Amino acid sequence: MIMYASSLVSAEPILPQIDWYGQSLWGAILTYSLVLVRFYLLGVLADEETLSEYFGGVKDGKSVLLSEILKSENFHLLLCAILWQFTKPSLTKILPYGVYSFLNITSYLTVDAFPGNQLSVALLPLKTYSEPLLLLGAAWAELLIFGSLARESWEGESVFYFYFYLFLWGLRTDSSEATRTAFHNVVDMFDWLLLNRLCPPAIRQSWLSFKRPLYALIPLEVQDLSAAEELEMELADASSAADQSGLTVEAAGKDYRVN
Repeated sequence: MIMYASSLVSAEPILPQIDWYGQSLWGAILTYSLVLVRFYLLGVLADEETLSEYFGGVKDGKSVLLSEILKSENFHLLLCAILWQFTKPSLTKILPYGVYSFLNITSYLTVDAFPGNQLSVALLPLKTYSEPLLLLGAAWAELLIFGSLARESWEGESVFYFYFYLFLWGLRTDSSEATRTAFHNVVDMFDWLLLNRLCPPAIRQSWLSFKRPLYALIPLEVQDLSAAEELEMELADASSAADQSGLTVEAAGKDYRVN
């Protein structure tokens, strides 16, 4: 990514015969493919005695669910990298991969490779404080990609790329807190613009009506469905017991959202 960015601003790019943009995308594709294979396949096969036992069924309660792979953030990033191979080059499209690579490398060096090194100990607080900001910056770059794809669609490219990326981005809102935060930052900006007293009341009311379903679709905090289901089962059991004894059961106020 750095080499591609330098080629955009430099009058004499380094090794101009090399497609740095394409190399960056292929690096991302290989990286996330290896991550998926390592964590979702080899992690299970490591405890299996033979491949036939793995493919023949579940052993010791361990299995790889296709739905788990499809919902993973790594799989979404892999699909995005493949998608960018068919669209026009843009720095915003590969900027998030550069941020994720930087965070992964610094995490590996400071935590795994040299955990007791003085330099690692000194850099660890900096990494801890800068990581949320870098992730939020990457999430903002992912929002700017919508503008790039909209412009490409206007110039004659297939609109399929725009809608497919919208689909992938929507999936990422379920697992990425930074993605949800960036989205709500954009909504807050529109609040500042459209809820101003200078705006006509009709515009303010229209924006409020449009914003409510957005907050419902993409909440800032994602509800823990397993906890919600557990609460529902508890209430069902309590209601059943109350019906038998003629009592009324009221749900206690509990917060089951993931912080």
